[in-house]
Amino acid sequence: MMKNNKGVTIVELVVSMTVLIIIVTFLFQMIISLKEIYNSSGIKTELLNKQAIISKMINEDFNEKGIEMALACSSYNDCLSLYFKDGTTKQLKISKKTDNEPAYFTYGDYKTSLNEGTDFGSYKIETTTLFTNSGLLNDSLLVLDIPIKNNQLKNEDFGINIVYQYNSSTSSITDLSIGGNSSASSIWLAGSSNMIWYTTVDFIDPGYYYLDENDNLIKATSSTDAVTVTRSKIENNVMTITYQNSDASQTVTRTVSFIPSSYSYSVNNASYTFTVPVTGVYKIEAWGASGSPSLNNAGGQGAYTSGLISLNANEKLYIYVGSTGNGDNGGYNGGGSITLNQSKNGGAPGGGATDIRLRNGVWDTKDSLISRIMVAAGGGGASSSTCGSSLKTGGNGGNIVSSSFSVLNNCSDGLWTIAYGANQTSGGSLDIYDVNGSKLNTYIGGEFGFASTPKEYEEDILSGGGGGYCGGTNSGYGSPGTGGSSFVSGCQDCIAMKSDGTPNNTNIHYSGKTFTNIVMNDSPSSNPSGTADGFAKITLVSVSNVN
Repeated sequence: MMKNNKGVTIVELVVSMTVLIIIVTFLFQMIISLKEIYNSSGIKTELLNKQAIISKMINEDFNEKGIEMALACSSYNDCLSLYFKDGTTKQLKISKKTDNEPAYFTYGDYKTSLNEGTDFGSYKIETTTLFTNSGLLNDSLLVLDIPIKNNQLKNEDFGINIVYQYNSSTSSITDLSIGGNSSASSIWLAGSSNMIWYTTVDFIDPGYYYLDENDNLIKATSSTDAVTVTRSKIENNVMTITYQNSDASQTVTRTVSFIPSSYSYSVNNASYTFTVPVTGVYKIEAWGASGSPSLNNAGGQGAYTSGLISLNANEKLYIYVGSTGNGDNGGYNGGGSITLNQSKNGGAPGGGATDIRLRNGVWDTKDSLISRIMVAAGGGGASSSTCGSSLKTGGNGGNIVSSSFSVLNNCSDGLWTIAYGANQTSGGSLDIYDVNGSKLNTYIGGEFGFASTPKEYEEDILSGGGGGYCGGTNSGYGSPGTGGSSFVSGCQDCIAMKSDGTPNNTNIHYSGKTFTNIVMNDSPSSNPSGTADGFAKITLVSVSNVN
């Protein structure tokens, strides 16, 4: 093999040169890669810094100042004019990349160009009104989703993504749309152009905005010199409101759809759940069930209670509607039962109470009974006896207390009874007399939440007591059953219970929930159900936050 003068073969020289070329090429590629990594790392750092600065500025303004109005800029396509509650104004402008200019992002006095190879993606700026949460103070959302992409960092987004929650009644943003708008309107609605309202509540117009001759932002809720407001009649539960400027060059329309806001509950032998649809004041009414009749004697009427209460959207109340007795069985929700088969001999069970609770559960669960904020007592069953008390009609469901019965004459054929009503802390009781009219003993019958039979009483029960805050007493020969007592949190002379079920020294429920404009009636003239069963009704009276 031929060698050169230094003893190196031609093959060795070729191999050495090839290895050297490979190493140089590898090092060059490595340098290029490191340079790309360095450049992309720098680009990423710069984009992240700009993203943080822009997001911080926008978030601080939105949350600290609050937006009063937002509208598309009149002179630029991809631009949003923001009017803040402190009287300041800023523009948010998107300038996409062109052949001669880089992409720019402008917010107020801050303007920054994006890196080479960086541009805005398809952005989204939109608003949504949360009709299902219409009682919330901040019932709407403004979403800013502005992607920023770099061609070296293809899978990453360095854009602006902000969600701002606001009150549609105090901010004119709800119907916002930008992009393609060539001019701004002179009238802007506060709230949505499509609103939902409630049939039992007078509509409150959230109003509108306009700019005066000095470009001051003015808000009004009725007609002004600049804008005339006209309401149509309500037809098919829809009303149209028009807002027209003084020279009739522009008219803005709002549509208001009215939905029912009254809820009724009849007997179902279980509880109902009422979820508060909107923050406001509600009237709650309850009718207790009547006691059953006996022969020619009527059962006692259920009581009526009502009051106004403030409730927040999405709170839950539980409604228990009492029923009248059935055969020997007392009515649902605390009505007193009679001795087996005595209904065939003229016996009459008591009616159940109707109440509103904060805790759900089986009707006689202690925690559930203690959570009652309103109770309309049930009536007592009538008496079939020919002697004893002066009245044979069942005792009515009571107010603070329920009625008792007086002595008319003795029963010569054996023991007989006189029944007494319930009050705020104890149920009805039963006096036992002998044939000579001498009282032998007094027994407590009713209990917290339901009518019951005195444990010591061994004779037949012919009349059931009414359910209630405290139940009436079941009775034997001589007297009808007595009605239960009623309760409304906040009622004068009512006695609320502590959370452990012991009497408190206040008339307000332990939850703090209380009623105003309270009515209690132990002999209501009618029951909307048209039956002897109980009934409940909840009606929205006023809305606290305009949607």
